[in-house]
Amino acid sequence: AAYSDDQGRTWKLAKVEPNAFRSSVVVLPDPSTKSETWFATGPGGTDASKDGAVWKSVSKVGFHVLDTHSNGTLIAVGSEGRFGIARLK
Repeated sequence: AAYSDDQGRTWKLAKVEPNAFRSSVVVLPDPSTKSETWFATGPGGTDASKDGAVWKSVSKVGFHVLDTHSNGTLIAVGSEGRFGIARLK
């Protein structure tokens, strides 16, 4: 896994990578704290990061695609009709 903190001019390797293959990554902003959380998911689970450098498993449930809504909602869709909706608090 790699991340950029200068809008893609340079890239750095993650210090702690997601736990396995991840097929989708999104960034969910938190307007109340002006911070953001990155989420990555794949068939083997879902991970989160505050900076893209250090990832932590948040679920062993895997999905194929993530998306966000402007109201702070994270939407995940997987195989066999599986879906998930989460909101940061």
